[in-house]
Amino acid sequence: MPTSESPLAVGRHAQPRLSWFRIPPQGTVPAAEQESAATFALANRVRTVGYAVLAVQLIGFCAWSALLYHRYALTWDFAVYNQPWYLIAHGHLDPSISIESMPFWRNDAEFAIWPLAIFYWLGPHGLTLLWLQDIGVVAAEAVAFGWMCSLAARSRSDRTAAWVISTGLLLFVVSPWLWWSISFDFHMESVALPFAVLLARDLANGQPIRAAKVPVYLGQVIYAQGGTQPSQAFINNSYEGQTPVEALTNAQGVAVFTITSTVVNNDPVYFEANLVKNNSAYPYGYSPILAVRFHK
Repeated sequence: MPTSESPLAVGRHAQPRLSWFRIPPQGTVPAAEQESAATFALANRVRTVGYAVLAVQLIGFCAWSALLYHRYALTWDFAVYNQPWYLIAHGHLDPSISIESMPFWRNDAEFAIWPLAIFYWLGPHGLTLLWLQDIGVVAAEAVAFGWMCSLAARSRSDRTAAWVISTGLLLFVVSPWLWWSISFDFHMESVALPFAVLLARDLANGQPIRAAKVPVYLGQVIYAQGGTQPSQAFINNSYEGQTPVEALTNAQGVAVFTITSTVVNNDPVYFEANLVKNNSAYPYGYSPILAVRFHK
């Protein structure tokens, strides 16, 4: 029953005993149903163009970094990272910074420089470190732009989708702060940026369960004029109005709920699947609320 937006539980509709039910037009509509073919195709075309523009921007970033490097337009911060990066690549796993007279790990505990040392051998010079920073910034832009295209594709209006995507791409290209971030030497935040954007996207979209035998709880409630009340429906053959009802995920990580109505409900019934940690009543993962109205 939950929508395609719900990663936490997937269900199926059962034939009701006294009535059948459907998702009303005014209820929550799955995102996939909102995407017209024309809008989706337009978003894909603009996405391709946008990625090409970002690739050109990356070339520009790399050229600018090369100019700064060869003109010695680098300061103290570059030396703080370049020296330990070079030493780690040559086997000195506990490097010290000569300009700070201390081990590098004490410099804000930025341990990401250790895996980055692998890339030294792709280009054994300090410019490679600057190029890694450039790649990190553009990779974050690419992830954010793709996310933006996916959201815009849900619009019913081609014009709205085109404006949203084009405006976002323009802001990426003309933003002076992106150029400033790669101009002022090297900083680990620029390399970590794409991972932060990926995390934000996944938290917004939700991630599916991949494990079996994970308990998922489906709640049902009616928001009536007099307040809230349990709905008159059976979930997985539980007794009438029981909420929440537990189901375990299968080998594919899917929890199945069968919903059967008992009477016609004039008020919409809302269902929401929740993951509960350590038998606590507080959910740490939940699905979007799905509104269902039962009809004869």
